[in-house]
Amino acid sequence: MNVPSKFLHILFCPPGANSNELGDIAIIEHEGWLHLFYLVLPNHDLIGHAASKDGLHWEYRSPALSTGKIGSFDDDMLWSMHVVKNPQEAFFRMYYTGCSTREDGQVQRIGLAVSPDLEHWERHPDGPVLEAAAPYNADIGEVGFVSFRDPFVFLDAEGGWQMLLTARQEGGARRFHRGCVGRATSRDGVCWELREPLFAPGEYEDLEVPELARDGGRWALFFNEFSTSRTQLRVADSLSGPWLRTPYSEPLSEGNTVVRLCDWKGRYVLFHWMMYECDWKRRGCFIGQKVRTLSAPKQLVWNASGEPEIHTFGEWEKIASPPRRVLPEAFLGGAKRAAWGAGEKQCLVGLAYGEELAVYEEAVDDFILEFTVHRLAAAKLSLWFRADEALEQGNAIEFNTTRNSVELHRYGWRDVSVNRYKRQQPTLRQAAPFTDEGVSRRYRLLACGEYIEVSVEGRILLSCATYKHVCGKLAFGLCDGEVELGEIVLRRLAPPFQ
Repeated sequence: MNVPSKFLHILFCPPGANSNELGDIAIIEHEGWLHLFYLVLPNHDLIGHAASKDGLHWEYRSPALSTGKIGSFDDDMLWSMHVVKNPQEAFFRMYYTGCSTREDGQVQRIGLAVSPDLEHWERHPDGPVLEAAAPYNADIGEVGFVSFRDPFVFLDAEGGWQMLLTARQEGGARRFHRGCVGRATSRDGVCWELREPLFAPGEYEDLEVPELARDGGRWALFFNEFSTSRTQLRVADSLSGPWLRTPYSEPLSEGNTVVRLCDWKGRYVLFHWMMYECDWKRRGCFIGQKVRTLSAPKQLVWNASGEPEIHTFGEWEKIASPPRRVLPEAFLGGAKRAAWGAGEKQCLVGLAYGEELAVYEEAVDDFILEFTVHRLAAAKLSLWFRADEALEQGNAIEFNTTRNSVELHRYGWRDVSVNRYKRQQPTLRQAAPFTDEGVSRRYRLLACGEYIEVSVEGRILLSCATYKHVCGKLAFGLCDGEVELGEIVLRRLAPPFQ
């Protein structure tokens, strides 16, 4: 396989010359379609629209909103939005953030637009439906602007409307630690009353793009921490709190942020930003440029302890070939090394001092590989993929037990034109915490187009994008220790290029 022509890719980004135009997003399901609304950056002047039947392949639709008429509260910029529908109404509501030129875009207010079909939108005629006031800071001189944005709206059990938003508490000595998840209520979704914050930890400058999910009596609150752009997670037994950290209080790996959820086919489907360094040719950017795209879909799953986890998307199987069991002999072949062998129950067993590799006999490009680690007592277990014959260039997932991390590395050559062999040191693409729990666990690597995803027992540890290496060898690597792998299954994927 070669890099697809015409800059095809599977991760969605808006049309246009700039590869960083994707801003904050909103997702809603309607008549079997997922509808994506997204802020267009850097001008903040347009809310775009796309739709998908499967969450993987997107069709562009006409933009939903542009900045308002001169003199309106949103004539300068549009910021984050949320789309919601009351089952008792025949229309959809889009709550969005607007900024005006009269304040140089430094004051944020909440506007409303309605649509009968998600395609044609009309603004509420009376301007903003909500703006900052006590108990939230409305003084532009306090920090140079008024944070009052990113609405998230839902209906409560009594049929009333609830809104969460990014705000700051008024007063107090630590003005850059007043970020909170603000709250307002309404009887009709138009006239709103401000309430005390839902969550005000006194820890962050801004808690951006708040999002709620619920499972039974348990609530999950996601927000983006402004200064580091890391997604945070808190849980509570009621909306009144207390909102507590979980073992996965930073549920997404670095470069992934701004969570949005959608109730689709009886499950929470999760999307977010993916930000990475582009390492292949694509429209609107050059190699090495920072790129922002929509993630491939994921799922929010509640574990036995009542805590939410981010798991791999079940719909991948629809573009996958039937599972094929891979026996140890396929990795050992005629060049069997003493370090690797076939154990009982058709397991691949390794014992290494230093690093030893067991290489799969076929080249692979787009695939899902699953395997069970029955025993791991080693410094590092690696999984090479899309590598050359010599395993000098390619990608490697490294489960490093000494550093308690899982890492995605890219290997290659520095410069083949010079008269001296130089190996490029591995380039770390992404890392996340990892602990070997000493029990049998199911591992999974998904490589589809530029998208790479690593999960253990369904929970995603890494999701990243890299396309420098597109096809090649697959190999297990073992460093200083022992491993026993079993139930190795390989499926080929048909990438949903767009």
